[in-house]
Amino acid sequence: MLSFAATGIALAEQQQPGSAPSDDAVRDPLSHPLELEEAVTNEHTAMMTLARAAALEYYQAGKYKLAEAKFIVALEQAKLGFDVRDPHIASCKNNLAEFYRNTGQFAKAEALYTEFAKGKALFTEEGCCVVAAAVAAVAEFYRNTGQFAKAEALYTEALELLDYL
Repeated sequence: MLSFAATGIALAEQQQPGSAPSDDAVRDPLSHPLELEEAVTNEHTAMMTLARAAALEYYQAGKYKLAEAKFIVALEQAKLGFDVRDPHIASCKNNLAEFYRNTGQFAKAEALYTEFAKGKALFTEEGCCVVAAAVAAVAEFYRNTGQFAKAEALYTEALELLDYL
């Protein structure tokens, strides 16, 4: 039998049928550094996830009207299911804005990016990669539309959010 004690790997004790595990054999559910203390799950968060997945499938299939409708549903459900400061809302806004940008609907994309920029402080927390990605997407939009000064400022801000600067 192999011993994992030196490597720090803990294995559950082999259980006999009908016996309860010992306290040492039960793994702490928050022992992994990437596990969250409490995930928000409700009917709206589930519907947001399903709508987002459907939107991506429709987009990849070239069914842009259906994709747009599902991206909008995902954003609406995120607003209903999460606290106003939750990064999932920023992510859904970013997904819809990126959809508009990628389909050439620049006025709609810019409106969402501007809305995000005005409320960005709600979502900002140090090291928040979701918000940093959304800020970088806004920067990319400005770069693509020739607004280089705005783009540079936002790229810098995205890096600062990730503590790279």
